Amino acid sequence: MEETSNRKRMAIACQGGGSHTAFTAGVLRRLLRADELAGYGLVGLSGSSGGAVCALLAWHHLLGNDVAGPGNALAGGIVC
Repeated sequence: MEETSNRKRMAIACQGGGSHTAFTAGVLRRLLRADELAGYGLVGLSGSSGGAVCALLAWHHLLGNDVAGPGNALAGGIVC
């Protein structure tokens, strides 16, 4: 993702473990929409257990400048 000096830097840590992972996937789908990140520069995603899988899926698509990719991957039933 492109960084500019006017954007606040943000990192997200994702909790894992059973139903927490499903919640994490839903929250990430909402947060990672282009309009939600307008004022922020996402500098890191991390997590534990299923949260790490959510972070990996999201970060993989964001590094490829695929803004719709994280939401699609997290909604695909891969992480539950």
